[in-house]
Amino acid sequence: MAGSPGESNSNVILVEIIGATDLQHPKKDSVKKSLQPFVVASLDGKEGGVPKVLQRTKRKKKTADPIWCAPEDRCLFLIFVTSEMKENPSLYNIQFDVRDKDAITDPFSCTLIGSQKMTLNEILVICDEKAEERIELKLQDLQNKNGRIRRQETAITREKYDPSMNRSKKSDAEEDNTNLLAVRFRFASSLDQKLMQELDQESVGKIASLWNDAAKSLNKQLSPRNEINSSPRLITEMSTQEVGVNNVMNMFTKKSSRGKDGKLRFRVQPCPDTKRIAATTYLSEEELQYEMHKPSTNWVQCGTDTKKSLGMVYLEVLRCEGLPNMDAGGALGNKTDAFVCAVYEESLVQTDVIDDRLSPMWMPWTQRAFCFQMRHPLSQLYLSVVDFDLGLSPHDGIGRIAVNLNHFESDVAYTLKYKIHPAANVYDREDLGTITIRLRKHINNDRDFMLASLKPTPRLHVNMISPNTLPVANFTIYGTHNEDHYDIQLLRSYVNEIIEMKGFLVYAIGDSFSSLVMWRGQVKVGSYYLPIHSAAAFFGGTFIVERPHLLPGCFFLTIAWIMLASMMNRLQHPSPWHKTNSFIDYFSMLVNEKASDRKTVINRMENHKETSKYKANWDHRLKSDLDTSWKVWELQLEMDKIGNEDMNTEVNKRTSDPLGKIEENVATLFKDSLHNISHSV
Repeated sequence: MAGSPGESNSNVILVEIIGATDLQHPKKDSVKKSLQPFVVASLDGKEGGVPKVLQRTKRKKKTADPIWCAPEDRCLFLIFVTSEMKENPSLYNIQFDVRDKDAITDPFSCTLIGSQKMTLNEILVICDEKAEERIELKLQDLQNKNGRIRRQETAITREKYDPSMNRSKKSDAEEDNTNLLAVRFRFASSLDQKLMQELDQESVGKIASLWNDAAKSLNKQLSPRNEINSSPRLITEMSTQEVGVNNVMNMFTKKSSRGKDGKLRFRVQPCPDTKRIAATTYLSEEELQYEMHKPSTNWVQCGTDTKKSLGMVYLEVLRCEGLPNMDAGGALGNKTDAFVCAVYEESLVQTDVIDDRLSPMWMPWTQRAFCFQMRHPLSQLYLSVVDFDLGLSPHDGIGRIAVNLNHFESDVAYTLKYKIHPAANVYDREDLGTITIRLRKHINNDRDFMLASLKPTPRLHVNMISPNTLPVANFTIYGTHNEDHYDIQLLRSYVNEIIEMKGFLVYAIGDSFSSLVMWRGQVKVGSYYLPIHSAAAFFGGTFIVERPHLLPGCFFLTIAWIMLASMMNRLQHPSPWHKTNSFIDYFSMLVNEKASDRKTVINRMENHKETSKYKANWDHRLKSDLDTSWKVWELQLEMDKIGNEDMNTEVNKRTSDPLGKIEENVATLFKDSLHNISHSV
């Protein structure tokens, strides 16, 4: 087997039988709804020779438009191309026979609906130019009256892979949409071949079946696993009977044991290491942590390495801590049965389930390590911690995170610990534990990686078989609050985000303006900070004043200047986790196809004191500004209260109204005069 894992091998071709359209029975037109079609693929290289059967798909019942799915329908198979076949590829033909299962006999005794054949040369051209594209074959009767297969030009929709062909010259048979067989070809990777070795394949000479029975691979939980595994096991798609049996076995198995040294040891879940069963069945807390940090031995390959791949993302799920109990009966030992679901681009994977642990750990030999193919630089990695439930009840989502991979350097291993929350778009979030992962990404070509970020993010689809997987995938990507639905809590969070952004802009614009005007140090040169931006603004302004026709170009130059200043400000942050690539790094990517040599290793507690001091000063500034705002607000309330008081309506208090005082004196004099007159009378 040539090539490293994930590389395509031009000597091996992967063939996929997709489906057929509007099949017509050659003898009875009224039996379309009762057809039971299947496909037999065979290889022949000699005139009149007996063809070798490569693959026979599973028959589809009562349909004229069958669709074959992997792996249960046996629609995938490999063709190993020898040197002799490469020398004369036009002499070797792959024939596809679509038959109707009308008798329980040998497949060739069934009624032939139609056949089509392709030369090996045609298939090699498709693999080179239009790999993985859908090719439609027009089924015809390739047998003469004597039962001999006659040779003729393949009636294939060639414009699917040959754009130079004129569509106006298509034959009437190609215009007919009946009896069409859809297939797909590409060069197989070494991971495809390794998967064949892991499954129970059925070999015929140099032709082997790629898929056999998926259920057999699901039951290999305690069997030894290879270092690279291309068939990940999804817990949510396992049968209820299998999971139920495992849970019953766990209930009657001792969960802890005290050894001769007096240490309390816990049973390793979901299974011990098959190479060290006696030594890894029960481990203490310290031994579990020691084993957990070892390199993983069971890697799951996700996706296929193609020419569009920009690199790889390596993920290892180590542990979770402080998870809430999602199951009833915690006093009886029934606790959260946690597993982790990860979604990256079009790949969805899941770890093994750890039963009845609020701080589960995944060992190196379990399903915890995954290799993802990278197609776009801006794709995020979504992780969620889910409680596994049996029966009709859905699996309960506990918390999730979204990891931006652009914060990490290439070929550097990071051990990261994140707090998990039910949703990332809610303002007041509750911490529901933590998750610890080990992450590394590898970029094939730095220049291609940078230029690919200028392209729009492609529309990706995550495929799954069981409907039980869909809620888990939705929770992993969106959380508990879906942005497509109206939610008052989500709306309030958006308002708070806008307010915070407004405050950030006020600080950014105010600090930038004061720094430019006051000629403060902005760029660190050696151990000193020099006001380079202030000098550039001063001399640039004097130059533009005399040349106003340069204002449009100066506007766009100012935008680039602001972006460079923001980048330099971020590079001067004391925390190494806050830094980003410099302008020199990006320029080196364009010229040399790789970034310049720089320090990529972050030591433990590196610049911790400087970062803590920087954060404390920033928090003090925010607190001081907030206290000042509160004092201004309280003072304004007092002023409003004083302004709203009505001094004229208060009783037993002097008034400052002069007219009212005069009226009061006149009324008193008039009253005294009347009293004297009445007294004299």
